Amino acid sequence: MIRHRTHLRDALPAWVATAGIVIVSAAHLAAASTGDLVRDPVVLIALALGLGGLLAALRFAAAGCFESRLAMILVAAASVVLALLTHTIGAPGTPALRWSAIDVALLLLAACLAAVTWRATASMAAAGDCSR
Repeated sequence: MIRHRTHLRDALPAWVATAGIVIVSAAHLAAASTGDLVRDPVVLIALALGLGGLLAALRFAAAGCFESRLAMILVAAASVVLALLTHTIGAPGTPALRWSAIDVALLLLAACLAAVTWRATASMAAAGDCSR
């Protein structure tokens, strides 16, 4: 997969982002396992984001393709949107949640992951190496 020294420089941020998306996905799955799927709509979204993030990370580990990078960007961005909406205006039928240190850390991690994955993908596209 890594053919040149420049590939290593471009691939390292993507692998770091992959590890981060696994952490964010595990946090979503942990939050979904403690919630009530019937009464809380955020639990279903957290479950979907957790599973989607793990599938994207597995696909990136197997193929390193553009689609898996795009999926990781979408999961990270959706995690940011979910955190902001549930803590500012609340989910439908529920009040806004209070911020905790873990919520802020996951929000910052997801935002950084989206930016790092976007940058790694853009630099590979600029180099003409998006075939993998």
